[in-house]
Amino acid sequence: MLVSNPVFSHPVVMLVFFDTFTTNVCFLLQVIETFVNDSYVKQHDSRLSDGQVTNVWSLIVSIWAVGGMIGGVFGGVVTNLLGR
Repeated sequence: MLVSNPVFSHPVVMLVFFDTFTTNVCFLLQVIETFVNDSYVKQHDSRLSDGQVTNVWSLIVSIWAVGGMIGGVFGGVVTNLLGR
């Protein structure tokens, strides 16, 4: 049986959460794209195409997601071994 959380089922809370989440993700996208292009220019004296920047961004996001899954699996084990 699925139990809903009454706090997150409120429309205003959901709107604020998703608005904040999408704003931060879009801001981070611009920051990381700029960083990737600036780093590449310093090393190779040319800019990356939009497709190449998108590929680098996709790789960064994928690595972050995989790291989160690994941390979620082993976080409890390490906490139990080292103490809380």
